[in-house]
Amino acid sequence: MAQDSPQDTAKPSDDPSAKFDCKSDEDLPSLLAEAKLAKRETEPHPGGPVKSVRRGDGQTAIILLCCGALFFATLCKILALPYVDFIAIWSGGRLFLGHLNPYSTSAILAIERAQGWLNPVVQPMHYPPWSLYIPGLVALLPFRVAQVVWMSLSLGLSGFSAVGLWRFFGGKQRQVWIAALVFLTFFPFGTAVRLGQVTPLMLASLTAVLLLLRSQRWFLAGLATTGLGIKPQLLWLVLIAILLWAIRERRFRFLSVAALTCLTCWAGALVFDPAALHYLRDASGPTLEISCGAGGLLRLIFGVQHVWLQWLPCIPGAAWFVVYWRKHSRCWVWRQHLPLLLLISLASSPYLWFHDFALALPSFVALAARGAWRSPAVVAGWFGVQLMIVVPEFLPIPHIRLLEPTLSALWIPFWLLASRAAITLPSGSDEPARNRPEAHVNSRCSVAT
Repeated sequence: MAQDSPQDTAKPSDDPSAKFDCKSDEDLPSLLAEAKLAKRETEPHPGGPVKSVRRGDGQTAIILLCCGALFFATLCKILALPYVDFIAIWSGGRLFLGHLNPYSTSAILAIERAQGWLNPVVQPMHYPPWSLYIPGLVALLPFRVAQVVWMSLSLGLSGFSAVGLWRFFGGKQRQVWIAALVFLTFFPFGTAVRLGQVTPLMLASLTAVLLLLRSQRWFLAGLATTGLGIKPQLLWLVLIAILLWAIRERRFRFLSVAALTCLTCWAGALVFDPAALHYLRDASGPTLEISCGAGGLLRLIFGVQHVWLQWLPCIPGAAWFVVYWRKHSRCWVWRQHLPLLLLISLASSPYLWFHDFALALPSFVALAARGAWRSPAVVAGWFGVQLMIVVPEFLPIPHIRLLEPTLSALWIPFWLLASRAAITLPSGSDEPARNRPEAHVNSRCSVAT
């Protein structure tokens, strides 16, 4: 995009930098940089919509997918695939296809035992009724075949996410292997794929939404939001930010398509099985009995019967979001403000497991794209934080699994410190780190009323 001349910056109708108040000459460089970044993400490209993934990125994704499939096939020869948590998805899908209650613990246990589940405790399904189409599609295949297909699909979607996020956050194309390395060395991601979780699908949906919003493909972006609602409690702050941003930017086409897609999923489940209207009540009961995340740790300390403690982490998360949104809403840039928002949303989620933090990968890919991987201290912290979270699992302490999602909040201070280090390091993008808009904090950004 061509550089704006001083005469152009004086025209409020042509240059978004005219919306910013410059209180001193020292503020001018950072304000202009922020305005140009906002203009690049909100205005169409002169030659048409920006392509989300280039040809070279597609080739890289294919290579990653093939390598992942080869690795997975080799792993299947050595180790038997675990039943959890995929067996719950498949069993619930079988019940849904048979017009039965997919949240019935007794019915799910019967199907799980028929597939070789030896644990006397049932592995229930907790996905909301509007996402029942996913277990239904999976259950169309035999269990072991569906499990291999699901794992392969998870690896393929993860390759797309790695490449897409690297491009979105401005990384060099020839260094896309760094994003793949971030994925492969993040323990929650490997756990999610191994257990057969839906997290890779949600991560791919989030990546698609970001790329499509940047290229102003509002209809497709609205369709892509469907995957974000599979576990809405994980991305609750992100979803609120998307709603507020779309209203502020008057992206009503995007909002209408997203709402219509969600209603279509609901309607499809009701058409297939009218009893699905009552499934939400059936799903909430078993879900409330589960203690996980920081709220689950509080229930363990003060009493499992106090279900309201499960939602207590949402209060500081909501308070932080109010302050953060009021501070940055008038010059909101997804590439700059999403990483920290995503970490806070996950850490303050009422229901969170350790593997759910795989959704935080966009925050860490953003760090890598800014060049944080060049710092030995950041690399040491990357592995050190993971050891601090994983090692307690091997201690002979009851309910130790509740500590893993709670300790995952350590990623927030890690990201804050690593992002400060990334500003002073050579960037992974084509522009020097100190001259990039991300290097300037938006605390001085104000909009003329």
